[in-house]
Amino acid sequence: MIIFSAKGSTANLDASQWNQVFINVPDSAPELKKMDGEYGLSSIKVLNYLKQLLNGISQYQSADIKRSKQVLRLELSSYDYTVAL
Repeated sequence: MIIFSAKGSTANLDASQWNQVFINVPDSAPELKKMDGEYGLSSIKVLNYLKQLLNGISQYQSADIKRSKQVLRLELSSYDYTVAL
């Protein structure tokens, strides 16, 4: 389980836009602001950040870590299964 602190971020929960929820990051959260996109927090940038963190873990150096659209896949060489984030 991965948990991020919202650091004061807000979401537009307007009922007329139920299928378009954007997370607005305040300037007071510079670490999250780095992952901001055109319409608020970018899911692609968040996945790329997680991929970067996984690449830095020594146990996963031989693992195959790929981002495909909205999914981050971790294929461990020591086990016969894949973890999707």
